[in-house]
Amino acid sequence: MTGAAATELILPALRGAYQRAGHSFSSSSVRARPVTGTHLFQIDGYKLVHRMVDGSSIKSRKFRVGGIDWQAAYHPHARGLCVGAGLHLAGTNNSGKNSTAMCQVSILDRAGVPAFSRLIEPRDFHGMIYPDRSSWSVDVHDFVKREELLKWAEEHVDDDRLRLRYDVLVLRMRSESPVRGYLKDFWERLKN
Repeated sequence: MTGAAATELILPALRGAYQRAGHSFSSSSVRARPVTGTHLFQIDGYKLVHRMVDGSSIKSRKFRVGGIDWQAAYHPHARGLCVGAGLHLAGTNNSGKNSTAMCQVSILDRAGVPAFSRLIEPRDFHGMIYPDRSSWSVDVHDFVKREELLKWAEEHVDDDRLRLRYDVLVLRMRSESPVRGYLKDFWERLKN
């Protein structure tokens, strides 16, 4: 028996029991559940990337956090003299419905220690369906100055390999079935 079928059978019986007892009862609940995940985005030959890629971004393969597909983005030539980073929704499903996401982006040194970090502020996408990848994205265009990053990398990065860590937190909101509330209260009344 499916959850919907069980609800259709149980709720009327419970409502009837309450009404015969002279009680009016309703309940609902929402559960917030944080889901976290980390994605390591490595760019081999990043100095060449800085020279060759002009005005566009480099995106990672898709990765999943909180049941949602994401892509990390690196912008070697963001606004002004800076490099940028971003987090993009990658897919056409609506599994992100009623969710909020935020991300901490860090550039790592050779030991894996964050040297530059920025928080991508929480953004929600409640009840929306995104038809393409560009519909939900958050970018930090002034992540670090390009010259500062290149100078830092000379001492702290091996093999011309830039590593970015994306720590993603997705807060999922889910409505709970009213059956659970009815059964809990009904059980408490039977025990008394």
